[in-house]
Amino acid sequence: MIDGFPCGAADPDEAMQFLIDAELRNSQLRIAEFERSYAVDPNAKVSSLVDRVLRRPRADTRYPQLSAATDRSAWLMPLLRRLTWHLAEDTAEASWKGDLLEMIDLALFK
Repeated sequence: MIDGFPCGAADPDEAMQFLIDAELRNSQLRIAEFERSYAVDPNAKVSSLVDRVLRRPRADTRYPQLSAATDRSAWLMPLLRRLTWHLAEDTAEASWKGDLLEMIDLALFK
């Protein structure tokens, strides 16, 4: 798994955890592409900074399977389980907490 989350065949949400993993990988790729194209420039003008913010990949492009899901409620408990594990572990993969929170938001409010 990309974020260190332990999951095996005995877990009831194993298939969903693989989908979450794919979404996290996609998000990582999209953000890396964005950072290469729009690197932070401390000397940038305000208009450049605004342009950078506007071009940041949106959640629906970073999490396409979740965004396209007709029943997002099926994603909620596996996402919460994964986030809870990260919060308890407080591992180096802490950066995934933000992604998971954003995915939970998407599952709840769209």
